Order: sequence, then C-alpha cells, then structure tokens
Amino acid sequence: MYVIPPTSADILQGDIFKKLPIIVLPSNLDNLQFIKDVTDNPELENTQKAILHTRQTIGNVYTDGEAEIVAVNSSELNFMAISQTCDLQRKDFIVIAPIFPLIGVTNKETRNQIKAHKIIHKFYLPETNFYEESYADLSFINSIPRSLLEIDNRLCSLELQAQYFLASNLEMIFGRVVEPLPVEPGKYVTAEPGSTK
Repeated sequence: MYVIPPTSADILQGDIFKKLPIIVLPSNLDNLQFIKDVTDNPELENTQKAILHTRQTIGNVYTDGEAEIVAVNSSELNFMAISQTCDLQRKDFIVIAPIFPLIGVTNKETRNQIKAHKIIHKFYLPETNFYEESYADLSFINSIPRSLLEIDNRLCSLELQAQYFLASNLEMIFGRVVEPLPVEPGKYVTAEPGSTK
C-alpha cells in the first residue's frame, strides 16, 4: 500500500506527512474566543497576557475588514495531501486531510466498516513503521499554505493502486453531479449583479 519515495520525488496526492497542528473551530461560533487586548503580564518577565472575548462581549468584530486573531482548539496530527498532484506543485494553498488512529473509533462495527472501505470519507490506512493503523478523514479537510509541505516531513507515498482508490473516493465525495433543486417562485429574491444584499 505504501512506498518510500526519494526526497527528490515530487509530492503526490495521497502522500502522508508528519504531524502538523490541525485547527478545529467550535461547533457554536458564539463560543469562538477573540484576542483583542494584549497587555504586559506583571507575573512573568518579558511576556504579555492576551485577553479573550466572545462575540457576546464585543459584538461583530469583523466590521473593519481586518483579519482577527482567534483562540481555537488544535491537535497535532499526521496528514494526507488531498489536492491534485499538479496543484500540489503550483498552488499557494493546498488541501489536506488529518489522519486519526483507528483505535480511537470505539464502535467495533464502525472500525470494521472503515477497514473494509465501506465508509468512503474515512480512508483506511494499515499500520506501517511510521504510524499505527489509522484512517484519513476526507470529510474533515483543511487548507494550508503549500510552504508547510516540507519534503523532509513526508513519511510515505501511496502505491499506484491505492492512489487510484483514493482518487475514486474523492470523486465519490466531491465529484458527484446532482440535479439542482427547483427554486420555488416567489420564495427567493433575485439578486442583481453587483448587489451586496
């Protein structure tokens, strides 16, 4: 299932990399913590203390159009490159999927379904010298700057057959063509080009 590419080899879709912090937004954005005030911390020399605020305490923080600093949960996880191989070479931002240990799936039936490739958004990864039996969660993708893909942090690549299987899963998840739902007359307001409302 895996091959160890030479460091001179291009990064490919499906390549697996060493740990990177994966950001997890809270399920309720009202709980998002904004860092608005930074003050000197008298308790520790040469440090500052950040004061956290929620949307309830400071209202709409995005009114000035500037980027805001937020405090979010993150986990350091191995990850798989999901972007197309050609995009991995040229795009500024690329798409990755975090890799989770299969042992964390407590339901035995679900674990067996992942191992049997019956849950298409959980791409099964057998144990290797580099990590335990795992799965790449294709429903939990993140976008990162391409500069974070360091060739020295690549653990392995997928063999060709596994690359095709991954591409097939990604096509089933993101490439499904469905017929658009009809718009009920009078239920929607037509937006004119250039309108912001």
